[in-house]
Amino acid sequence: NPAAVITLSTFYLLRELEMAAAKISDVLIVNKDMEARLRLSMSKNDPSAKGTERPWRCVCSDPDSPLAHRGCPYHAAVHHLAYLKAKFPKLIGDADFPLFPDQAGNELLGDNVVDFIELLAAMLGLHLMDKNGVKKFGKHSFRSTGAVRLAEMGLEVSKIQLIGRWLCGIVLHYCRLAPLTTTADDYRRGRR
Repeated sequence: NPAAVITLSTFYLLRELEMAAAKISDVLIVNKDMEARLRLSMSKNDPSAKGTERPWRCVCSDPDSPLAHRGCPYHAAVHHLAYLKAKFPKLIGDADFPLFPDQAGNELLGDNVVDFIELLAAMLGLHLMDKNGVKKFGKHSFRSTGAVRLAEMGLEVSKIQLIGRWLCGIVLHYCRLAPLTTTADDYRRGRR
């Protein structure tokens, strides 16, 4: 279910080990608020310790669109849980069932997540290595992509830091250029 997986991974700023360790019981859907909550670790050193929840409400401009799940964390979570229930009807009742299983319903390894990211990049025609032969994609690709996207959408860096559970300034490394894309708009707004 690639579209939902990408949406959830980038909105919740997930590391590859967090994706591998996520369980179906880590998701809470609050339909009346059109909100999906994901229980996450507080530290990269302990990806399976679920120390906090991060909520995302529907961000759709058209929530009734059949493709809403492709860009909305709430709809992606609802879609993904329905997909898992249809694909693995006998396994889905287990609270320890993986949120992002492989084709057989098994828990992923971190390397599987990186393979998935590289497959997506290759399908998009992107080069997997830079000119020095260093891999361009890796275990934080969804995390960094999500941080940049949220910054480009105008979210304050401090909010992105909270969503990503960063206790340091590394978020600035990911978001460093995104706020600058709106500098002229900010200036014009201030001048008015």
